[in-house]
Amino acid sequence: DIRKELLRSVDEVLILNAQYRILSKASTLAVKLAKEAFFGDNVLVWCTVAGGREFPGLPSNKFQELKGVMLQQFPQYWNAPILFEKTWKDCCESIGQVAKPARG
Repeated sequence: DIRKELLRSVDEVLILNAQYRILSKASTLAVKLAKEAFFGDNVLVWCTVAGGREFPGLPSNKFQELKGVMLQQFPQYWNAPILFEKTWKDCCESIGQVAKPARG
């Protein structure tokens, strides 16, 4: 379960991590948002991005919301969201790597 009381607002995370709001740091920003505003460490440890093996996937509605927030951060993609998919794929890979060490 997502423990909302342990999470920050999206706006707060974006303000605190303004240095990552550049395209070359998009994956870092996505991880920060996933950990601090959307899911929390406890969910990221026990879920994978898409699910599989013995771990369930992250809640899809929240994951899509995270994707929308990330798209909002990069106006160069607003008129061509298909081009954003490569960046989003990189973000997903980074989010997926976050909890691997904790799982053992």
